[in-house]
Amino acid sequence: MIVKIGRKAILTFQDENGNILLTRLDIREASSFDYDSQFYVGLNFNEQGARTFEEVTRNNIGKHIYIYLDDELITAPIVGSAITNGECIISGNYSKEEAEYMALVIIMGALPFDLIDIDYFKTD
Repeated sequence: MIVKIGRKAILTFQDENGNILLTRLDIREASSFDYDSQFYVGLNFNEQGARTFEEVTRNNIGKHIYIYLDDELITAPIVGSAITNGECIISGNYSKEEAEYMALVIIMGALPFDLIDIDYFKTD
């Protein structure tokens, strides 16, 4: 897999009406992991992002939150409950590669500077 970004990537979390709820400035960390043969993406928000994310999840239980990188939809998880600790897990029927890609794209979109000609090569 090769991921190449040659411009600033704008990460946003949006509601069903396209309102921006969170931005890349609210993310501290994104990673992929597996548990019991299932693959997930974990997100960790900074202090302000955690407060905003708690409010967003509390107000959107049972609804999708859409995660975009620029105009590309990355994922649209459904909120199961209010998330109060600043950490969340995005679950779905993801392959290892899909979870790794999603975490990589989210964290690259969360970086506070321009990315110019960055290549990511995945080798096993």
